[in-house]
Order: sequence, then structure tokens, then C-alpha cells
Amino acid sequence: LDPMTGTGSTVIASLQNGRNAVGIELLDKYFQITKQRVILAKDAIELEEGEHSINVSAKLVQGDAKQMKKMDISQVDYCITSPPYWDMLHAKGFETQKGRKEKGFDVHYSDDSRDVGNISNYEGFLDALTGIYAKVHDVLKPSGYLTIIAKNIKKGGRIYPLAWDLSRRLSNFFIFFL
Repeated sequence: LDPMTGTGSTVIASLQNGRNAVGIELLDKYFQITKQRVILAKDAIELEEGEHSINVSAKLVQGDAKQMKKMDISQVDYCITSPPYWDMLHAKGFETQKGRKEKGFDVHYSDDSRDVGNISNYEGFLDALTGIYAKVHDVLKPSGYLTIIAKNIKKGGRIYPLAWDLSRRLSNFFIFFL
């Protein structure tokens, strides 16, 4: 499961490794990209396997991960996700913007108020992510795992310990292992 699928890398990697996948994406642009990538990946898997086909599936849901309970998602073994790094793509002069612009990438994902990357308040951003991961917890099997790819954020000369702050909040319903 990836509750913030973006362009679908997690879904594609799952399929390529013989795993079923569930991807949730809020924004139509990225949902369409993921859909096309899944079609190509499944075609490549079928060609590669030939008569020894692997039966894997991808369930793609266009919607707000905060509404996951309404999405009819069955229990999953594993969730791996990389949330947006707060509203950093909106920060003027942010070093990533120049590189993204040079590569033809979006310099911000959307203007949608439901997009967690548009939340300007750090505590509000943490609240939104915590809410999403609480819903992930609800669909994880009892022996399931969650991996969040996150880094700390430097903004306005201050370091925001995103990885640590998020871990502290999630420890209320997840058990952490070393």
C-alpha cells in the first residue's frame, strides 16, 4: 500500500516483485500517470514471464487518503510511502525548485486544499500525516509493517525534525522495531 502514490513507483516496484499493490492518489494528473505506468509494467511482466505468468494486481484509487475508510481497501501486509516534505515546494528560492524546473518537473504539486503538501503550518502538516497513517494502521494486518521515507526539513534557518516528530506521534498506535 502507498497512500500517497504520486507517479506510482511503489506500485510498479510491487508488481515487478510479484506483489499485489494498492495505490491511493489525490491528484488526477499523477493518478493518470500511475495508471499508464501500471499498464506498461503489467504488459512487461507478462512478456517477460511468457507461459510462466505471474498473477499480480494493482488496485488504484483516486481520492484523498484521509478518506481511506470509504475506499474498500482490504488488509495489507506492508505500506511503504514517501510523504511530501511539508510545503517545501512552495518555498521561494528552495534549492529543489531550481533543479525540478531544469528537469521539467512540477515545482509544486497542486493548489488543492486537501493536498498535505499545501499545509503551511508544521503542526497541521504533522496532524494530517498522523491521521493518514492512523488509517493505514487500520488496514494493516496485525503482523504488517509500515515504512515511511522521510527526512528532516530545513526551512527559514530552522531544522524541523520531521522523521522524529512523526515517529513520536505514530508510536501511539505503531510498535517500532530496530
